Amino acid sequence: MNLLNQLKNRKATKAYNSTEKIDQKTLKYIFEFINTAPTSMGVEHWRLIDIKDKDLRKRILPGFMEGNKQKFLDSSDALIFITKNKTWFLNPKNQAKLTDLIRRKSEAFVKEFKLKSSEGEILEKINLEIESLRTGKNLNVLVDDITEWSKRQAYIALGYALVAASSKDIHSTPMEGFTIDLTKLLIKENLISEDESVAVCLLMGYIDDTKHPTIGKGQIRIDIKEKFIIK
Repeated sequence: MNLLNQLKNRKATKAYNSTEKIDQKTLKYIFEFINTAPTSMGVEHWRLIDIKDKDLRKRILPGFMEGNKQKFLDSSDALIFITKNKTWFLNPKNQAKLTDLIRRKSEAFVKEFKLKSSEGEILEKINLEIESLRTGKNLNVLVDDITEWSKRQAYIALGYALVAASSKDIHSTPMEGFTIDLTKLLIKENLISEDESVAVCLLMGYIDDTKHPTIGKGQIRIDIKEKFIIK
């Protein structure tokens, strides 16, 4: 089955077989696929935590809404996309990291495409990018909150994750059914800092056919002719 057909047959999994686990080779492929996801200005606003430990899952379970708790416990891998808040960008301790990251990426870009900007012009542009992130100025006018901007980047990575999982016949469930308590619980577990928060989650594993008989019947989608406009 080609990738398009795999995606057409994909549905959010409602129940997982807790005894079936994703092998490490497949998981490594999915992680590498996710890591290729683009981010605005190349900042890489998110990082990912894969919650495997059963005891840890139970401790952070109160952060999920009731309808998502059992599948969170039963899935093979529970990916939590963590994003940088506005406070992260305003924290002086992070400025050196941010400066170095943008500088390395910008200089590599200039070298790769043999751009004819002078070194001074390049550095000026880099410094403007860094200042934009530090102050929140000069960013896209539609994004008035850097925290929300970061979360949008995580959703791009989520899309890549869904495609990667489907390409390996792994069932998945994108999940927004959590509360602010999940962020607080992860901070308590020392897994994230107070300058970070949960953007979105993705469960992966193998479906429990006895509890989820509708898989494989295909998606129901609005026709492309109605949904897409080409001018």
